[in-house]
Order: sequence, then C-alpha cells, then structure tokens
Amino acid sequence: MSGRQYRFQQETCEHLGRILDAAQQNQTARGAILVTHDPDSALVVAREVGRAHGVPVHAMSMASRQILRSGAVAFDTVAGPAADPVDVLRAGGDANGPALVLFKDMLRFVGDANGDPRARALVLQMLSADNRRPPLYAFCE
Repeated sequence: MSGRQYRFQQETCEHLGRILDAAQQNQTARGAILVTHDPDSALVVAREVGRAHGVPVHAMSMASRQILRSGAVAFDTVAGPAADPVDVLRAGGDANGPALVLFKDMLRFVGDANGDPRARALVLQMLSADNRRPPLYAFCE
C-alpha cells in the first residue's frame, strides 16, 4: 500500500496509482483504458491521481492539448485543435518524466477496422518495453 490518500473514486484512483507507481519504478511506459459514461469523470480521476502522486496530468484530444502541472488548480492550454491524430499521440508521447497522460476519444484512431496505421504504430511504440520513459498513458473512452 502506498499510503496515498485519494479524496474520491478511491478504487479507480488506487488502481491507476499502482500502475503509475509501476511505470516509475520500472522506468517503462504503462497503458490503461478508462471506460466511462462520462468523460469528465475520467478527468477527475486523472487530476486526483496526479495530485496524490505529485505528477503533471496531460489531457490530450483532437480538440485541445492541456497540462495540469503538479500543485496547480487549473489546466493550461498547450495547443489547440489538431487535424491529425498522430500529432496528438506524439505530443502525449513527448511527456517528460513521470506523468499521467489522458487521451480522450483517441482509440477509434488506432482501431484495426477504420484506424490510422501510423497512429496504431505510434501507440505500439509508446507502450513498448523499449520506451524507457515512466508515464502512464490512460485512454478514456
């Protein structure tokens, strides 16, 4: 047990927190899927895990790219809308150090049926054991 205190959605936060701890301990990227009826609830969980672990939270979507730095109360917009899902994935993959990177509505771009092969290849590279960066990539759908 890490001894971290989560204020709400404790079970989900604890699970993501354990994955983030493993990424940091092993210095390899980890991935998770957050399936929710409300995308904002995934953002709340990401903020809470970031707060408890003292890591930045990156919120990435085709509409915008934002960062919540450790200790901050509001997200800062880093970039606006993107035309290419690979650009969004690459921006998340460029997160330095321990971080929680939340991709919102991005899995459709990496699917086998209608997805972008470049995006699929980039996600595989990001989650590869060769990626010696410690972020947690969470896909919110």
